[in-house]
Amino acid sequence: MKSLFMKKVMDPRKTKHYTGMTKDCLELIYDQVKEKSQRMNVWKGSRKTKTGKLQDKYIEKRKQLAKLTAKEQFVFTLVRLRRNPSLEMLCDIFGITTGTGSRIFITWIMMRKNNVSARASTATRRVATSRVHIERMIRQLKLFNFVRGVIPLSCKPYVSSVVTVCAILIN
Repeated sequence: MKSLFMKKVMDPRKTKHYTGMTKDCLELIYDQVKEKSQRMNVWKGSRKTKTGKLQDKYIEKRKQLAKLTAKEQFVFTLVRLRRNPSLEMLCDIFGITTGTGSRIFITWIMMRKNNVSARASTATRRVATSRVHIERMIRQLKLFNFVRGVIPLSCKPYVSSVVTVCAILIN
């Protein structure tokens, strides 16, 4: 049943229905996370999950024991997020227990969250740097009394133009 379902999901006409993205997008994202997925620790509860990297000899052993390929786990997680079927139904389709399905789902969510968090930190730093410049520009704009005070309603259609001209004068 798993292989039939994977064929359906990977059909370019059905991929968006099941995962929320096109097949090309799914393949692109999977290619980015494939290597990292082979080194991620399987979630076994907040107290039991070990942190750190797995040694290479254990990676091979883990691959042999895994019932789903990394791509199947990725699709499992995306389908669960997009379509929200019951965990039991999805696990039956993939031929795994609900405990394994739950661990797979949480493991992939945590991996993606950590990946997004790292990128978000970089973006936040960039925004903070830009914000300093923006706030300085706003302070300089407020030096123009017209912008600082109450703007009459009769000037409403021209406010954007007025602010643009003031910004040009500052810069």
